[in-house]
Amino acid sequence: MNDFKIVCPFCPLVCDAVHVSQDQHLPAVQVDCDFAGKRFQEALQPSPPRIAERIVPLDTVLKHLRDVVTGASQRIVSTRGVDLVSSKSLERLESMGEIHWYLQQSAFAKSWHRTSTRDGVISATLADIGQHADLIWLIGNPERQSPRLYQVLTRDVSPAKMWETAGPMDLDELASVVLATRETQSIKASLPVAELADAVASSKWLAVILGDDAFAAAEADAGLSMLIQWIWKLNSSRRAVAVYLDEAATSRSVYRWRTNRSIESTSSSFAPERSLSIHLGDITGDGERCDVMIGSVDPGFQRAEVFVPCSTVGVHRAGAIIRGDGTVTLPLDSIAVSRLPTATQWLTELFNSTGDA
Repeated sequence: MNDFKIVCPFCPLVCDAVHVSQDQHLPAVQVDCDFAGKRFQEALQPSPPRIAERIVPLDTVLKHLRDVVTGASQRIVSTRGVDLVSSKSLERLESMGEIHWYLQQSAFAKSWHRTSTRDGVISATLADIGQHADLIWLIGNPERQSPRLYQVLTRDVSPAKMWETAGPMDLDELASVVLATRETQSIKASLPVAELADAVASSKWLAVILGDDAFAAAEADAGLSMLIQWIWKLNSSRRAVAVYLDEAATSRSVYRWRTNRSIESTSSSFAPERSLSIHLGDITGDGERCDVMIGSVDPGFQRAEVFVPCSTVGVHRAGAIIRGDGTVTLPLDSIAVSRLPTATQWLTELFNSTGDA
């Protein structure tokens, strides 16, 4: 029996709390996270290939995809974020003119990157926050994206004071907090605002951690701009940071390294007539649909015309991934064997078969 720990690839926290036991190459995954446990199980038992509403053999779906790829005027590949090697492969395919690669992100994630790029942001690693912060303010529900966030922040040190504001946060309430921490004399404020302002005023190390629901979509840019400028101001008298755990941190970093540009987010305006939409991994948004989905769990015909299973980096293949705070690269292990290609290997095989690569 061989027991070891691995890094989980399924959320932007990429924590190392996964224990694996292997006996005759059969992995048993133990993790104190329902989300991670479910995703590992799904990866180890992938959905079968499907065309429309029919389950088909793998060679049948491959032949179908080759015909579809050949007839497409443009191949649009979207991801929510992939590992380091897959990100490099997608950027290479785009540079060769094989695909157009876009990120499929939440409205808040788009606002965060738009605003923080424009205004700048003071950030920190989760390790720094866990070791030094005396006040952690959660806005929205970042634990929805990263279920073990609290455990990671508090596992090695005494817990900081935690303050939670359910999202979406009202901009007037945020403005009241900002004003209350700037004024030298007391101002009229509601009890929760006054208590939060007092907590900020007495803190020496504040960390604000944001979830996807921190602000309403229509108010996210304004709310984030106010928050970021406030964080800058607070740093004149204390340490203050803002953090959003981005599931596409690896893909963004790779794209920037290799092109000196920011990767774009998906939009229907990117899709010309006869384009082929291919999505790697989970689909976000209730209304999103693609022509081909590679990997994750088959969402059904209503969400994807064709589903193709693949091997998973961090389960069947070794690799690397950047944590959602954008500061550390972590190794991903292989704990099981799969005869299936990875998602990007599927793409490379398909495009090479057309004779265009």
